[in-house]
Amino acid sequence: MQRGIAVKLVIDGKLPIVLRVIGALSLATGLALTQDRAGDWFFRSETFSDRFAFLLLAVRLTAGFFGIVLLVWGGTLGRTLARRWSTLPEPGKLTVLTLALALCGIVLFAASQYFREQMIFLESITQYKTKVKILGFTAVIQTDEMRLADFLTCIYFAIAGSISYVMHSLHRLKLISANEEQGSSRRTMWLLFSLGFFFLVLDEYVSLHEFIGDNIPFFSRIGITSHPDDLMIILYFIGALGVMVWFRRYLLECKPARTLLLTGVAIHFLATISDGFIDFYFIEEAFEELAVVFYLGAMAQYALNEIVQSKRRA
Repeated sequence: MQRGIAVKLVIDGKLPIVLRVIGALSLATGLALTQDRAGDWFFRSETFSDRFAFLLLAVRLTAGFFGIVLLVWGGTLGRTLARRWSTLPEPGKLTVLTLALALCGIVLFAASQYFREQMIFLESITQYKTKVKILGFTAVIQTDEMRLADFLTCIYFAIAGSISYVMHSLHRLKLISANEEQGSSRRTMWLLFSLGFFFLVLDEYVSLHEFIGDNIPFFSRIGITSHPDDLMIILYFIGALGVMVWFRRYLLECKPARTLLLTGVAIHFLATISDGFIDFYFIEEAFEELAVVFYLGAMAQYALNEIVQSKRRA
């Protein structure tokens, strides 16, 4: 009973935090959207016509009001939404989740198109790096187009994330037999795997780690490798290693899956080393894509092994 109450409190506490973060971002947008900044955001220049001043003021006031409302009443609103969510039947939850994922995809695509159109070229740094001005900020971006290898890597990561989320859902719906503590742990593990793989899809699509490595001076000052973004990959490795150590007992149980997972980690490590010290694109991409294939195989093996064991116990 106490455990159920604790889980409910955790669930009720997530949405208020998310809503307050959105409120803080909205308030910051309202404060930052001055006329000079708005010129860069909407007109790709630092000039902002006075005839749009009233519209800009309305946008800033709306963003500020929306942000304050979420910061003040985000807790109440979040808990209310959490309670409504808990009363939805499973088909309703699936519908809401599907619509939310579709909306996120549309927003991501629209934002990427908008950012591309708003970029102002400043200078070319290398064959694949360009300094631009976007939304009033100067940034270094990757200009090489997504290749077939990158596209396939996104697909493999997405499939692994989908497998992980299906397993999380099977545990959540108690369609896989396990005791309460074991089921809760595995449900959390599969959810973390799913979020991690889908984050890697986003990272591969928008070149997130390259963008962070190129635009945060701290990474350039360290100078361990020829590419500052490799340090972000190392941070990814540390985070993934922490998750694997946390769930090491489960991950070591299934020998075929364990072999595939460790092989993928070793190959991915070689990809990072080759990118940092050999600096040859095709070697790094080949290693990375091969590693993702092993990750996908490992997730499929873990899922199959757990389903088979659950069927035997049942």
